[in-house]
Amino acid sequence: MSNRKCENCKFWGRFSKHSPLPEGVSNWGECRKWAPIVMSPSIFTLSNENGTEQQLFSAFPQTAEDDWCGEHKSKSDGGQT
Repeated sequence: MSNRKCENCKFWGRFSKHSPLPEGVSNWGECRKWAPIVMSPSIFTLSNENGTEQQLFSAFPQTAEDDWCGEHKSKSDGGQT
């Protein structure tokens, strides 16, 4: 089970150093196994000159490199579990 971490999964990608992450955080990435999830419009809003406009926002699940799940496909063995 120790190798079944996100960092070893073919669906996971580490955020680049240019991603907006908190300072000192470098071991995070996103899982692209499934489609992005839609976030609540009450969390993400955009303001314009006419007031506040709510918009939907979607994102892939964000995980740490040492997280794991039951959908893991290894990078090293061609995606076999």
